[in-house]
Amino acid sequence: MWERDADVSCLKTPATELRQGTDQYKRWEALPQPLDFKVYIFNVTNPHEVMQGRRPKVVEVGPYIYFQYRQKDNVRFSRDRSKVHFSQQQMYVFDPESSYPLTENDDLTVLNMHMNSILQIAEDETYDSLRLINAELNRIFGRPDTMFLRTTPKQFLFDGVPFCVNVIGIAKAICKEIEKRNTKTIRTMPDGSLRFSFFSHKNMTDDGMFTINTGIKDPAQTQMIEQWNGRTTLEVWNNRSSGLASSCNKIHGTDGSGYPPFRTGIERMTIFSTDICRTVDIKLTGASSYEGIPALRYEIDGNFLHEIGPEYGNECYCVNKIPKSIVKSNGCLYKGALDLSNCFA
Repeated sequence: MWERDADVSCLKTPATELRQGTDQYKRWEALPQPLDFKVYIFNVTNPHEVMQGRRPKVVEVGPYIYFQYRQKDNVRFSRDRSKVHFSQQQMYVFDPESSYPLTENDDLTVLNMHMNSILQIAEDETYDSLRLINAELNRIFGRPDTMFLRTTPKQFLFDGVPFCVNVIGIAKAICKEIEKRNTKTIRTMPDGSLRFSFFSHKNMTDDGMFTINTGIKDPAQTQMIEQWNGRTTLEVWNNRSSGLASSCNKIHGTDGSGYPPFRTGIERMTIFSTDICRTVDIKLTGASSYEGIPALRYEIDGNFLHEIGPEYGNECYCVNKIPKSIVKSNGCLYKGALDLSNCFA
């Protein structure tokens, strides 16, 4: 499963600084129209053959398209009005028309992510602990016959895949240990069972506290992020050997919902995405339009998923946290993949 970011078009209309009482401020506080959130899922067509040692056959299914609504909350300006602090509520609503003929209830076979993750964690424990977990798999995961899972996009992405249901004894103790790890993608239900989903922790919640530039002193800095959760750097990716923050961990750019004005001639811009815990470059690809309004078209740059490694100067993204993953000799994943283990931990 992976998310493919949409292309970005920036309207060539003059924007003003963020100042309360203006139209620009109203559009910033609550986006007048939702963003498109597109998800593609790899459907495994031969799960039982894989369990016999054969290579998996996968078919990319998508996009499943969701409206992403954003609403600013807890808004607080600095004394000189040059900065504004806020949290941002997010809500996802499935768009059946744009996703057609796909639906949220399509039958899919995917890797049983939560079971696989728990087994990987167990590999770091003692032999006795691993043997104990293996013996309790049936109780924890409901008698699985493969490492794959029959599910739907609605369940896999948001509602959650249930496990640790009505467990007792050792299985219950193991489930309590899983719960204590406080993993973002696993939540506890009122009946004590657990559920795994990729994005439920982002739906109807905020994605941290932002501090951005209002553009009052310099319009070119309008909506540029100054801090996220009180920091200018992350602790997700590899840092330099000296201990200083690497370029991968630096927070900069906008959150993608707005940009500084007067973009003409700007070849590159940056977006910080909390979904993937990193800054992404977008590059100008030419002129465009939206319902007759002139615009500039920006698209994701190659260094998002394709150009990662020491030869590109961004090997700090090569965290190599996935046990037994297929990596290049330099420890980086192959083209098209990014290890988000630390982001979802």
